[in-house]
Amino acid sequence: MYDEDGRMSVHIARADVRPFASSDLASVGREALQDAFDGYFGYFGTYTVDESAGIVTHHVEGASHPDFTGTDQRRRFMLQSDRLVLTTAREPAAGPGVTYVATWERPR
Repeated sequence: MYDEDGRMSVHIARADVRPFASSDLASVGREALQDAFDGYFGYFGTYTVDESAGIVTHHVEGASHPDFTGTDQRRRFMLQSDRLVLTTAREPAAGPGVTYVATWERPR
């Protein structure tokens, strides 16, 4: 989500995460909590766009992954009709030459 005031938010969740057996989080159990955490990634903050370079920078104010908070996340962007494609730079921690690509499509 990008808004006109320069705020952004991204949430990515696995569809196959099992629901908790109870609405009482204290009784859910470590394994179920780990599964839920592993199945979700999100962050929010502000953004700036360098149209000539094709780069959007997310200025992260808060994130599910604590190491993202306070960072600037640069993404190449491509607009294709109702689609936005964001691509990371190579991510050495994920393996040599790994990049992530996220594609969002605007609902009609």
